[in-house]
Formats: sequence, C-alpha cells, structure tokens
Amino acid sequence: MHPELVAKPGATTTGFIRLVGIDGRVYRTITVPAGSTATSIDIAGLARANYFVVFAGNETVAATQVWKE
Repeated sequence: MHPELVAKPGATTTGFIRLVGIDGRVYRTITVPAGSTATSIDIAGLARANYFVVFAGNETVAATQVWKE
C-alpha cells in the first residue's frame, strides 16, 4: 500500500475526498466522517501522473494538485 495523508480542518459534517485525474476521471472517493482531521488515500496501482485531491465538506470545496511518482 502506498498511502498519502490528507490533513484538513476538523469537519463538522460528513464530507468527501475525491482523487481526480487531470482528464476529470474520479479514481477514488473517500467518505470523511464528521470530526476527522486526517484521511489516508491508497494510491497503489495508479499511474504516474498529476491528480487533484478535492475535499468537499463544511459547505466548502478545496483542491490541490499532486504528482504521483
């Protein structure tokens, strides 16, 4: 397993983290329980490429671009 750790402010409601390819394809969707502050995403098996990690919750959406080597 090759997990990546995503840290975020404590969610007050259930949210979601999506791992999205540069082409718009959603590769992973992880439910984030209310109150959690960190989540692991298993990136094993994904090709070397740019991806977006998108967090949606607490009535906000935040995204960052990452490179998987």
